[in-house]
Formats: sequence, C-alpha cells, structure tokens
Amino acid sequence: MSANRILDEMGIRNIVLTVLGFVMVLCPLALWVAWTETIFYGILLTFGITFCAICLIDNTRSPGDSH
Repeated sequence: MSANRILDEMGIRNIVLTVLGFVMVLCPLALWVAWTETIFYGILLTFGITFCAICLIDNTRSPGDSH
C-alpha cells in the first residue's frame, strides 16, 4: 500500500470525525431551540446515530495501525 493512499484514507477519516463532532456539538443547542416534539425526537435520533457512527469509526483499524 502506498504512502499516499494511507494518507488519503486517514485524511478522509479525520474529516468525517470532525464533521460528526460538529454535529455532536450542535445537537444540545438544537434540542434547546426545538419547538415541536417531533423535531426534538428527530434531533435525539440524529444525536444517537452520530454517536454510534463515531464509535464505529473510532473502533475500526486505520491503515497505519501496526497490530
């Protein structure tokens, strides 16, 4: 595997984790301003899916791992 490919995959992983992190940061604010119960539960669902996605991405091995 070439070094450029490893860096590209690591870069994409970091970008995805950053975007998901921003979603996690904005969810409490969105819950605070949710004006209907449907929107409230939709934001909670988004928060949960984002949390699960971060856990899955974080637990997968990156191409540069030695183990």
